[in-house]
Amino acid sequence: MTPIQTVWFIIFSVLLTMMILDKNFSEMIVLTGKLIDINIRRYILMAKLHPRNPVTNYVMKRKMNKLAEKLLKEQNNGN
Repeated sequence: MTPIQTVWFIIFSVLLTMMILDKNFSEMIVLTGKLIDINIRRYILMAKLHPRNPVTNYVMKRKMNKLAEKLLKEQNNGN
């Protein structure tokens, strides 16, 4: 084993021992994982939905233009 593998093995063995000995520690690990997941999703949504994001603005402008063209065609065909 390389020294890095040994360090990772020691870290995970200590964490596993703590999880076996203390139920609250394992619950803390699970809740910390959920918190990290929630924060990552929050940052992704903040980036996607920010009003000054040029990519989002381009996509929405394109969708609105397509919808406007479709409505104009429907209106012209109806007359």
